[in-house]
Amino acid sequence: MLLINSSIMEETILDIKHFRHIYRTSHLFLLTCLYGIFRGHYHAAIGPGAIFLTSLNHWRRPVYHSFRRYLDLAVVRSLPLYHHYMVYNAQYAIIYYIIFSIGTLSYIISCYFYDKKDYWKCTCFHIIVHLLANIGMCIVYSGYITN
Repeated sequence: MLLINSSIMEETILDIKHFRHIYRTSHLFLLTCLYGIFRGHYHAAIGPGAIFLTSLNHWRRPVYHSFRRYLDLAVVRSLPLYHHYMVYNAQYAIIYYIIFSIGTLSYIISCYFYDKKDYWKCTCFHIIVHLLANIGMCIVYSGYITN
């Protein structure tokens, strides 16, 4: 899992055959952000917009010990708290929280398979995390959100 960049070898978290799929699904967060803006949920759309930027930056070449990875982890772990607060009284909050919980479970399973060095299953479960997060946010953006 080594990539050569300007004569410097950096070890990536996954092989390119795996991480390119996660990189591609990171683009979904832009669509979710735009949908949130379209529906008038500007404050809630900040979350997927920030996750889009940091995830795309990280997954283009996911080096384990890098500022890009740590920034992505910080954003992905902190912005859901803000988002959960923003959608607390939303019309579809319960559905969102259920989907988010299943996504969190998928992330844990992804980490399990990573530790077991089963990188295809790890990748698939990480993609499921991206899909569920975006589906959940789009569902909650489809209804009303009170602040």
